[in-house]
Order: sequence, then structure tokens, then C-alpha cells
Amino acid sequence: MKRIVHLLMMAGFLATVFGCSLQRMPEGKLKSLEYRVSASMAGSQFEAYVTSEENGSVVLRGMKEQYGPLFERTLSANEVDGFVQIIREEKMYQYKEHYKPFFKVLDGYMWHFSAHFEQGEIYSTGSNARPKGDGLERIEKYVAKLLENAQPSAENPSEE
Repeated sequence: MKRIVHLLMMAGFLATVFGCSLQRMPEGKLKSLEYRVSASMAGSQFEAYVTSEENGSVVLRGMKEQYGPLFERTLSANEVDGFVQIIREEKMYQYKEHYKPFFKVLDGYMWHFSAHFEQGEIYSTGSNARPKGDGLERIEKYVAKLLENAQPSAENPSEE
């Protein structure tokens, strides 16, 4: 018994030291997702918002390309599940709450990612540092793919 306690304590210590997360994938349907990137004073480099509407539909509002206008379209259940698949495959549920570089960097690059499920949520931000893996890039590429034939969003500033 004493040996099991020591092994558990050692596993916990190693997980803490090496940054291994014991977090699990949230359960239930994806209710909303948000991913934003900004760079210095240039404004939003990329934005994507997935929201569940009161009528039961799920809407994606996002950029097809960096620094572009927002586009909008309603998603099918399979398309929403594509986001869940990326989160699961890239283990985005294990992201730390905040990423920052070891040294002071003042270039203004910041990002925010959150995903709300029926039973749990993921929340992570970064300033001049990102998590390992391709999760954030895959989300951005998936949004661009989903918005290929989308219409401009009503939330765009007026273009005169």
C-alpha cells in the first residue's frame, strides 16, 4: 500500500514538472467556440465564432483569410463535429490556461481560444507563445474551408 502511494505521488510530481495535463475532453455537444488572434496595433488578424442560436441552428462567423472581413454561414451537425474532432485529435483540452515566452517579448501577438460543451469548457490564451501541436492552425484552416462559399456577415463594419 505504501508503495502505491509513493508511485502515485511520483506520477503527480512528474506530471507537474513536465507539464503533462490530466485534463479530459469535455463531454456533450459543442455549444460555442471562439478563436481570435491579434497582432500589435493592426487589429484582429483572425477571428472565428461558432454559436448555438435560440432556434437550434449553429452559426459560424469568421474570417476566410487573415485581416479579412467576417463571413457567416449555418453549420450542419457534421460540420460542428469537425471542430470537436480537431479538439480531440490535437488534445486541445490539455492546453494550459495561459502561454507566455520565457523572455520578455513586446511584439503584441496575442490569441484566445475557448470551447464550451454541454459538460465542460476549454479556455486558453497566449501572449507571444503558443501551445505545441497544430490545433490552432487546424481550427483556422477548417474555418476557412467552411466559409469558402459563405456570405459576408451582417456584423462587418459598413464598407463604403
